[in-house]
Amino acid sequence: MTNINHSLAEELDFNSKQFIDGWVIVNDSVMGGISQSKISVDNNILSFSGKLSFANNGGFASARYILIKPIAAKDKVSMTFKGDDRRYQLRLRTDTGTGAIAYKVEFNAPANNWNSLIFKEEEFIPTYRGTTVDDAPPLKLADVKQISILLADKQPQAFRLDISQIGFL
Repeated sequence: MTNINHSLAEELDFNSKQFIDGWVIVNDSVMGGISQSKISVDNNILSFSGKLSFANNGGFASARYILIKPIAAKDKVSMTFKGDDRRYQLRLRTDTGTGAIAYKVEFNAPANNWNSLIFKEEEFIPTYRGTTVDDAPPLKLADVKQISILLADKQPQAFRLDISQIGFL
């Protein structure tokens, strides 16, 4: 596992009851699909798991968390995770309304080993329902109100992503 200087990061508190209970699942069922996912927290590890399905035009699973307090002015996001050799998205929103733009960054989640990545603000791509929004304002982490994890890698099978840390540098 790559070390991140956690003393410099403002991290989400995985032990907080508000954090554990604050996640909302948003799967392809919103458009008729039958993919399934869940969030659980055990021993300070957030697990996003489930199964993707293409039935009924489905194919994505996601979980969203609305931040309790604003992020202090930062310009990078750090994340430590272990996956299942699939490609996930970390998504940030500055608005929580139904038509909000999601700023996404994709990452590979290798299995068996913990990995740490740092994403710069400018690496996040503004999207709306999977389409790039060319005229969107640049992402400012201080404006982020929601964090989400999404899987839409066109592999209809079980998945699991474990996250031990999400922080802002």
